[in-house]
Amino acid sequence: MNLLERYILRRLVGALTVTFISLSAAVWVTQALRQFDLVTVRGQSLLTFLYASSLLLPLMFMVVMPVALIIGVTFTLNSLNGDSELAIINASGARQRILLKPIAAVAVGAMVIVAFCSLYLTPLALRQARSLLEQVNADVLGQFIREGQFLPLGDGVTLHIKKRNTDGTLESIFVSDRRDDGEWTTYLARRGQLSENALGRFLFMEDGVIHRESLSSESSSLIEFAAYAFDLTTFGQRSGEVTYRPAERPTEYLFSPDPEDPIYQDNPDRFVTELHTRLSMPLYVLIFAFIPLAFLGQAQSTRGARAASISMTVATASLSRAAGVVLSGAAVGPVRIAILYLLPLLASALAIYAVHTRFPLTSADIATRVFDWMVRPWIWLARLGRRPQPAA
Repeated sequence: MNLLERYILRRLVGALTVTFISLSAAVWVTQALRQFDLVTVRGQSLLTFLYASSLLLPLMFMVVMPVALIIGVTFTLNSLNGDSELAIINASGARQRILLKPIAAVAVGAMVIVAFCSLYLTPLALRQARSLLEQVNADVLGQFIREGQFLPLGDGVTLHIKKRNTDGTLESIFVSDRRDDGEWTTYLARRGQLSENALGRFLFMEDGVIHRESLSSESSSLIEFAAYAFDLTTFGQRSGEVTYRPAERPTEYLFSPDPEDPIYQDNPDRFVTELHTRLSMPLYVLIFAFIPLAFLGQAQSTRGARAASISMTVATASLSRAAGVVLSGAAVGPVRIAILYLLPLLASALAIYAVHTRFPLTSADIATRVFDWMVRPWIWLARLGRRPQPAA
């Protein structure tokens, strides 16, 4: 790249980075708040909430990157036009293709990120999220513990806590164990926490006492403890194998699904659709990079014309992406699959052709062409209606 191309590339990367970080942060906050019920309702720890929220990042990056790209390219070209730099580039004799190389470099980088997320990170994150959801749903005990309520665990065991903190710790714990007909045991502890390891699930209590009452001898004993583990392995657990949907399967699995897979047997077209959706996703990034260049790469002097060009840029890119979404939802059959791949390639090729040939795509030029096309038939009819005048 020459000096001018590197200058444009720096401005473009800066605009794209700021836009991508801002949009990602805004989208992540709105989506992460929807996962906060893991803490408030299901009684999970704050670390579980952060882990579940982080699993949204790959899918979010895949969706936000094209939007950030079109905003970054549009902002950069509009800034160059506002500072009269596009006019200087045109007046200096430099070809319009000088804008193509930095935008193409950024588009390739964005394609790599989207492809990595689409083919690997997003399915992996969705599988991890499904496993986490199954684990939370299977944790019946952690799900139904409520502050100030007596929770019967079955077999004569009752649990009560005064407070449950956001980090998962419990305060003022009461456990009544009456499984033994000859002895009743009561556990009182200042604090504790539910924990699970290779040995099972336990309620670890700290700073408490154990009161044992013998029903046969009518005697009782009181034992203080600094730490005690109460076994809850037999309570509140559900087991089951996690079943993954096509969107959660690895990409290599979609190429050759297991014929014995019940989901594949039920609807094999879903696997085909998911595979081609992932493979075609990076190609649509090109639309959001080259269409703004085709509409905004020419210098314009009026703000109204620039605003109209920006509107046409957003409308064209949005319609192209919407058509891709519709096609990806029914990517079955060679014709639809071919159109799914050809649509972004043809749209990008037409935009690059307009840049190479300096084909004007400003709003004024388009309006003039549309007006000419509308008026031309009437002019032709008017010429046909003229009668030749006799010679004097």
